[in-house]
Amino acid sequence: MISTGSHLSIYAFIFSKIFKIPLILQEQNFLLSKSVRFLLPFSKYVFLGFPLKKKNKKFVLTGNPIIFPEKKLEKKEARRILGLENKKTILFYGGSQGSKFINNCFIEVEKELRDYQIIVIWGYYEIPEDLLKLSNRFIYRFRRDMDIVYQAVDFAVCRAGALTLTELIYYKIPSVLIPYPYAAKNHQLINALNFKKITGCEVIEEKYYSKVKLFSSLRRIEERKEEIIKRMGEFSFEERIKKIEEILC
Repeated sequence: MISTGSHLSIYAFIFSKIFKIPLILQEQNFLLSKSVRFLLPFSKYVFLGFPLKKKNKKFVLTGNPIIFPEKKLEKKEARRILGLENKKTILFYGGSQGSKFINNCFIEVEKELRDYQIIVIWGYYEIPEDLLKLSNRFIYRFRRDMDIVYQAVDFAVCRAGALTLTELIYYKIPSVLIPYPYAAKNHQLINALNFKKITGCEVIEEKYYSKVKLFSSLRRIEERKEEIIKRMGEFSFEERIKKIEEILC
């Protein structure tokens, strides 16, 4: 029985006891959720998406499972599939629901980023008509082929949810992280700061955001692009994820 946290974990615990099935927990973030902490004594393993300061013999660093791309592509080929030019590309992405704040960041800075091609995943919000007419700006509510989008971009400006960070590592995308400030226990900020230690990516807290800070952060990740990509590669994501299969099978 595997549970990924939240209040629903209690049902996984109950079923594991009733049917005498080992309980395995998964923590996606850089800190243990309340439900994982509560159920830790009753679990056999806790699969960790990222390394934690706290140590426990039940912890297994596996990385977070994601949908792997059917085919790995060169940036040039990914851009061709998406109908883009073969030039430096930035992704503005607020996660699966979109982010009004990230969208506004794009609106604020896009005129000064004329040397870059930009993809924006806008989410549920209304897209202003004038933005759809901009040259080299590709704005979508959602994309089902995010694996191709990730392989087409050089840099990203995004939130700091656990799965977003996992995808950034897998696709080795130097990024500027602007954590969602209202996440439970401020876990996105904790994610972002720890992710910065691992990868060297930049972090801007929303309350301290400015256009100048975003430009400075983008410049720094571009200057340190190769270093960041190397550090992401050292996380050995694909090897760690195999531990889940080894334990379950």
